[in-house]
Amino acid sequence: MISAMSFAEFIALFAIAFVFVVTPGPGTLAAFAKSMSQGFMPAFVLSMGMVLGDLVYLAAVIFSMDMFSNLVLSVMGYIRVLGGLYLIYLGVNTWRAPPVHLSTESRHKTNLKEFSTGFIISITNPKVMVFYIAILPALVDLENTTIIYSVQI
Repeated sequence: MISAMSFAEFIALFAIAFVFVVTPGPGTLAAFAKSMSQGFMPAFVLSMGMVLGDLVYLAAVIFSMDMFSNLVLSVMGYIRVLGGLYLIYLGVNTWRAPPVHLSTESRHKTNLKEFSTGFIISITNPKVMVFYIAILPALVDLENTTIIYSVQI
């Protein structure tokens, strides 16, 4: 059993996670737009919902991939290719999309609605899906996870 992540594994996971975090995606754009239109607190609550969504993905991957590791390993190459093609498709559609016209009005939601919106953005974000379902299992040995290892991840 693996009790701790090696320093090299930690650095590799950290570097890839850093690239995913600094690459703008739907969550980044939503938090930026929310902070610009309504200020810090609505954007903070939205961001906390996105963090919960990420933690749900992480927990699902850690606890379910161990059970399905043999099945997943055989189709992981196909998942990576399909995920990459899907990201290219999203990029092309975004590039070709007409300009978005934003209104100057901003509607204030309750904190629960902001949190729920952040959670839904995170759960449906294809960038998050690709990271947790395709990339994380390639970097981390999910067959031998322990509580310490899971917390480190």
